[in-house]
Order: sequence, then C-alpha cells, then structure tokens
Amino acid sequence: MNEKVYKLRNLHHIRARQVDTKNIDEIAEWCKGRVVVISNRKRQEVIEVSVGDGGLDLAWPGSWVFKNYDGVFYIRSNEWFINHYEEVNHD
Repeated sequence: MNEKVYKLRNLHHIRARQVDTKNIDEIAEWCKGRVVVISNRKRQEVIEVSVGDGGLDLAWPGSWVFKNYDGVFYIRSNEWFINHYEEVNHD
C-alpha cells in the first residue's frame, strides 16, 4: 500500500491516498468505501465513501481520500489538497 503521511500546514497529521484508475479498488477497501460506476458520457469508476458529516461523497480519480486525526474519512480535490497539506518525511 502506498500510503504516505501528510500534515495540514503545521497542525496535525493525516493518512492520505490519491485515487487513480489503477488503485481504486485498493483505496475503496482502505476507506471502507465501494466502487460504483457513474455513466454520463462515458463509464467512470469512482469510490463512494462515508465522510465526516455522516453523508456519502464520491472520490473521483485525481482526488484525495484521507483519514483525519479523528479517524474519519474526507475527500478533497487535488488542487485543494496540495494547497493545504504537505508530505511529512520520516527521516
């Protein structure tokens, strides 16, 4: 599993994975989500995830699924994620 540790610019650490078409099943298992197929113009697999507010959200390829310090999963776009988190190096 290619999980890395990130932190919210000097606050707390999270566990995060970026979704892509090759790891979608693995990430769905990790976050206890399920892969669903959205078919509008073309068939697209996404992950349906129970998130922090008690609802469900969709993790599309390119987005990030992360487990917060409280153990709850969240989904954010790549742009949002890279603007708010930085990878933690374990030297």
